[in-house]
Amino acid sequence: MVPQLDLDLLRTFIAAAESMSFAKAAAAVRRSPPAVSMQIQRLEGQLGKKLFERDTRNLALTGAGETLLSHARRLLRLHDEAVAAIHRPEVAGRVTIGAPDDYVSSLLPPALKAFSARFPRVEIEVMCAQSTALAPMLAANEIDLAFISRMRGVSGELLRLEPMVWVGDAASEAWTRKPVPVALYEPRSTARRHAVKALDSAGIAYRARYTSPSLLGLIASSRPGWPSPPSPPARHRRAPSSSALRTAFRPSRRSRSC
Repeated sequence: MVPQLDLDLLRTFIAAAESMSFAKAAAAVRRSPPAVSMQIQRLEGQLGKKLFERDTRNLALTGAGETLLSHARRLLRLHDEAVAAIHRPEVAGRVTIGAPDDYVSSLLPPALKAFSARFPRVEIEVMCAQSTALAPMLAANEIDLAFISRMRGVSGELLRLEPMVWVGDAASEAWTRKPVPVALYEPRSTARRHAVKALDSAGIAYRARYTSPSLLGLIASSRPGWPSPPSPPARHRRAPSSSALRTAFRPSRRSRSC
């Protein structure tokens, strides 16, 4: 007969395995050390395997204990997720998310898919604009969440760092001209500031021949005979600077209603 594992015993086992101490495990599961010892013995009895090597001072997992630990963690995680899903309050409403076009295409699809699956009754509106335009909208509670480039005065959670590179048509060799023709984001853009700083630091003379608030516009400008734009995706020559992606959240009346 296949033994039926007791989740309560598994919680105690995990606490003991992670702390390597019955006394510390007892504090974690709010039981006495003798009760923890008895629970481990019960679990060993159910499985017919010794889970710990123990003496008066040391505690170590056996091979069977190491095997059980990974499975026990998954079992308890699934159990807790199932209970949370059943008791989760029904969430409905509207959430407005802001992001530049390049973040919308690269970052949002998997996040929106997961969010929609978890909260199917929440309507999502995506506001596509540059970070410099989204930051004041976030501060004014006009949007609930923003994926924006890191900038002064805006706090949030750092998601990832992206190296900036210069992208251009290899046949045109625009980077060999003096001054170098470049395509840049709009003047207040964080990415533009990094790009210009990199050019100045390298002592490279340049002239802005094309300006766009859109990454798609900058990529279009890299066609033969057009200037070279800086871009987050690693495609050609790396520029000596980097940009950071940050998501910032501020509570708002709209987010509370969801």
